[in-house]
Amino acid sequence: MHRALFVLLTFAILCFTVNTTPITLAQEPHPVDADVHPVVVPSPGVFPIGCFPGPLPEFNTVEHWERVRDANFTLSCPIHRSTDEDQALMLDYCESLGLMSVVNAKIIPADATAPLPEDWETEAARVVKTFGQHPALFGYMLRDEPNVVQFPKLAIVADEFRRLDPTRPSCFNLFPTYATEEQLGTATYEEHVDRFMSTVRPPFLSYDHYPLKTDGTDTTDFYLNLELIRDAALRYDTPAWNILLSTSWPYFRTPSEGEMRWQAYSSLAYGVKGFFYFTYWSTKDDVVAIVDSEGEPGPLYPVVQRLNGEILGLGTRLLTLESTGVYHAGETIPEGTRRLPGNAPLIIENSPQLVVGFFESKQGETYVMLANRDHDESLRWTAQFTPDVTGLQRVSKQNGDLIPIPLGPNRHLSRTLPPGGGTLFLMER
Repeated sequence: MHRALFVLLTFAILCFTVNTTPITLAQEPHPVDADVHPVVVPSPGVFPIGCFPGPLPEFNTVEHWERVRDANFTLSCPIHRSTDEDQALMLDYCESLGLMSVVNAKIIPADATAPLPEDWETEAARVVKTFGQHPALFGYMLRDEPNVVQFPKLAIVADEFRRLDPTRPSCFNLFPTYATEEQLGTATYEEHVDRFMSTVRPPFLSYDHYPLKTDGTDTTDFYLNLELIRDAALRYDTPAWNILLSTSWPYFRTPSEGEMRWQAYSSLAYGVKGFFYFTYWSTKDDVVAIVDSEGEPGPLYPVVQRLNGEILGLGTRLLTLESTGVYHAGETIPEGTRRLPGNAPLIIENSPQLVVGFFESKQGETYVMLANRDHDESLRWTAQFTPDVTGLQRVSKQNGDLIPIPLGPNRHLSRTLPPGGGTLFLMER
């Protein structure tokens, strides 16, 4: 995100024989040698949902932090100009309300070519001494959208923070696919992400991609970006996070409710395990965000409140699952994506615009998420499941509980998804 901190499908019983081999991780890229990172969450079982920025220093009061909590956020990040005193007070409020927050560690120079300050180790030690014992501290924000020439410096600083405080993550956020070669410092986006992962070894892979353009169109590479980040996250066995657009900004339009859901549920179908919103607080009077420049809720506040509640409900289960495949249905599919294959445990019969994400639990259970790729219109889908699917349960968006779903005649299931919405099922096999 900009100046801020900062991740389904039917098979028919047809009149001819088809291959019904289950989809497995063997069809996906295998992890490469790398540090193995646990899923990074604010507290056990809680899906990370962060706001940027949280209440500005001049509005750093319990009333405004209660508003953050009431919108079902679990995590926050301060604006860069926050002082140590601002951040300490922020952490105190977060602790009292059951939230956590990142703090800004202003060590990496904004100029990509500039060397690290001579006293950077002293400053790192001071930041950890100042904040490292606070129970509401989530981690240390080191850099947003770095150029490749900064990666060695990021690695050095992150290693020092890891030595000083091995229990808290160093936080970074990468550019999207539409960044320029000059911004990336590499010839391709894939190279940029791979060099970041191999050099910096972050505890989670976070990026931003704001797909809603002011001319009313969407970026064509939104799903390609999800594909590339998911691929890197799997190869390096690292959780993927992304940033959801929740504001008007130069080149970007204010999202509708369907567009907010579309960003979130498409990302969840790709196995994303943490979100930040850009932005929560409006930093300009003429910019629409979740709350305005005085901290008063705007039209997006109840939308985000409901959406975050759903993510928290599903997140208790999603955090424990591993993404094993993501596919698309429809007459046309987005750039860089793959069609639902013939050996899937279900087939989508009426060719709607669906994202189909498969997951596996540590116990070997198979889950599937169906997400509506249309953020403007509801979508009616019908799926037929293979004979090896012996039962179906829907994951509750309220609390993650499993709700049995009867399959209709001929093993069919039909449901309607709201614009951009999604549903998660456990397929008993």
